[in-house]
Amino acid sequence: ILAACAYFVGSTLESNAIASTFAGGRDRE
Repeated sequence: ILAACAYFVGSTLESNAIASTFAGGRDRE
């Protein structure tokens, strides 16, 4: 269960970081 939680949190943070970077990049240009 811990591993599943860690994977879920990690993938969520990664997705948020990618989305933020993508949105930020479009915003700058």
